[in-house]
Amino acid sequence: RCNAGIAEYCAFVTRDPVTRLVTRLDNVNLNLNRLIARGFDIEFFASFPLQLWAPGTISFRGLATHNIELTTIDSFGTRTNRAGMNGFPTGQTSGIPDWVVDTTLSYATGPLTLAVQTHTLTSGKYNVDLVGPEDPGYSPSLPNSVTTNRIAGRTYVNLSTNYDTTENFTVFGTIRNLFNETPPPNPTAVGAFNPVLYDIVGRDFRIGVRASF
Repeated sequence: RCNAGIAEYCAFVTRDPVTRLVTRLDNVNLNLNRLIARGFDIEFFASFPLQLWAPGTISFRGLATHNIELTTIDSFGTRTNRAGMNGFPTGQTSGIPDWVVDTTLSYATGPLTLAVQTHTLTSGKYNVDLVGPEDPGYSPSLPNSVTTNRIAGRTYVNLSTNYDTTENFTVFGTIRNLFNETPPPNPTAVGAFNPVLYDIVGRDFRIGVRASF
């Protein structure tokens, strides 16, 4: 920024008065960028007793989030909208899918609760600063062209159960990523996948006890 002529940043660069070589750089925290987030949520919930068929209650909850904008504005005024970007390119922050949908179907009877939960990410771009064959204006001659600029979405299925053994103790168990969905290839600064959006562990099992006093 100093080299670009923004004088206020030159205070953090110290040069030798004779050679003009940089002898010190002060790396301080500066609030330089702006973030604009815009979107909307859709939520649905229904619950009803089974009555004639079996004891207990069935409940369904759905929550969908549509991300319209996730724009950063840097100190040069450059705007980058990462809504619809599933990638985590080196030197950037992770984007966020156009849609994120969560559903939960649960059955409760007495002290027992069983639930199936899904978590869905729609597909998106790898990097909004690049262009692939799927993007308007693509040409292999462009310096920012890539073979593909898309990352697949994923749907994860999780199972959980709770059993209230007493008023103060609950035994619980979960299976996360039931079908062991692997994340789509997505080169990042921290590995081959985007750990912000995708499950990079795979299927796992947990069991535990909750106690209240």
